[in-house]
Amino acid sequence: MRPPIRSTECLKRSTEMKLFDNNDLVGLCPIEREDLELLAAARNDPSVRLRTREYRGLNMLDQDRWLESVSHPHTTNFMFKVLEMGRGHTVGVVGLCHWNSIDRTAETSLYAVPGNERKGYISSALRLLHGWGFDELGLERIWAEVYAFNEPCLDLLTGLGFKREGILRSHVFTMGKRHDSVLMGLLKTDELTHAS
Repeated sequence: MRPPIRSTECLKRSTEMKLFDNNDLVGLCPIEREDLELLAAARNDPSVRLRTREYRGLNMLDQDRWLESVSHPHTTNFMFKVLEMGRGHTVGVVGLCHWNSIDRTAETSLYAVPGNERKGYISSALRLLHGWGFDELGLERIWAEVYAFNEPCLDLLTGLGFKREGILRSHVFTMGKRHDSVLMGLLKTDELTHAS
């Protein structure tokens, strides 16, 4: 087993990284300050915010703070914009968060900019991201928490090889009532099996 990687090494890799899929559908690139207005608008869209842990609107000061936190040399959150290669437009965001170099785990994070859902962009981006996580970060497990009412995300992750591992009962309050969260996981061995 290879030794743990320091977060400064990963940040250097992530801030210089540009990954592209074999089908030229999407690329992953570091998030820049000029991206923040579009990303704030996307996160503030009710259809996106409903499916995230953010319960309040975001302003540009929030976005600036967030970019600083994910750009810090000791960050454990590696976030990337998803570029649609044909037009070069940002169509979403994916990331590996809460990276733990000892346990070799991270949580996957994702959202599509409204109007770009169900076009294959996010699934292609996640394949790239998870490959990078397993190959470069040395991850053994990638996990996700998905609200049980978010069937499209549950289907997306299942299609990428994630397994349902558990339920956090009555875990979140949204839309005027309590909802379960579904814990999902992808092991490096699952990913290798799924990719073949």
